[in-house]
Amino acid sequence: EVLGGTVHVGGREVAKAPGSDGPVKLGIRPEHLVPDESGPFEMDVQMTEPLGANTLVHGRLKGEGIMITASLPGVHPHRDGGQVMRFAAEPGKAHVFDADTGLRRSA
Repeated sequence: EVLGGTVHVGGREVAKAPGSDGPVKLGIRPEHLVPDESGPFEMDVQMTEPLGANTLVHGRLKGEGIMITASLPGVHPHRDGGQVMRFAAEPGKAHVFDADTGLRRSA
């Protein structure tokens, strides 16, 4: 949700969003999610997928049930379902879309 020109998730600012306050859709590419113990995105891990140069971590956004994927550089240990990881978006890498029209809201 946008409050005062900023998207907040879990009480933390994650992106700038000009225009009126209200609900938005947030898009973040898997490679732009970074592990962060205090990050606003809390994932219930369902599986990890080592791909050689990177590891995909698949899971659901806690409290939302939305599927998300993070792409972490390198090989990471297998995580069983039920484990929790927290992520933040790299600065400037979150994309904000109008919840009604789907149009991008430029910063």
